[in-house]
Amino acid sequence: MRSFPQSVRGFAAQLVRDFPKLYERNRSKFRKRAGALLTKAIPGSPRGRRPIRQVTDAIKLRHQGKGWSQIYPTLHVRGSAAQHLLRDRTRSRLSGQRKRKTRAGFPTPKNRIGNVPSIAGHADSLRMGT
Repeated sequence: MRSFPQSVRGFAAQLVRDFPKLYERNRSKFRKRAGALLTKAIPGSPRGRRPIRQVTDAIKLRHQGKGWSQIYPTLHVRGSAAQHLLRDRTRSRLSGQRKRKTRAGFPTPKNRIGNVPSIAGHADSLRMGT
């Protein structure tokens, strides 16, 4: 069985054999492009911190319409400090999801199309050449 570095060298040699014109045209660009494509093809590790299971379960229960007074016993959360921490973490996770959706171009409740002010009274000022 070959070692990992031997396998990578073999793969590189195979690329050069399969695409000699690209390799000869611009070796530096060929290396960068092959490296970029290889990096993209290999799955990376998950981004960020691993989620806390209790927070995930609390969000699911909230979406089912359960109140906090029902969620605490279900998730075995005892004490006001622990309850406050769970609510805070849940709120923080949901807020982060909303922010990521906003950055991705999804509408938020504050800027939905229905909330855009009407321009009916300003039609004259919007005409070209005025």
